[in-house]
Amino acid sequence: MELDGKMLVSISETQKDFNATKKVADEHGVAIIADGAPKYLLFALTDDEGEKLRKELVGNAAKSVMKKYAKAFEELAK
Repeated sequence: MELDGKMLVSISETQKDFNATKKVADEHGVAIIADGAPKYLLFALTDDEGEKLRKELVGNAAKSVMKKYAKAFEELAK
């Protein structure tokens, strides 16, 4: 994905009109929400890249939980 200045939306604009920020994400696959510097990303999950990223993020979160609570899961498995 190539970044474009059209993807950049200010936090104050997002607070005033979230639908406008959503429209940017729909058109470009992502909206970069900034407060001076880029701070948040809003992905359009209907986009193939967004779906791939969502799966990756969910997978990473699951691995993190499994690692953090491995002993508890082992005890529950007994």
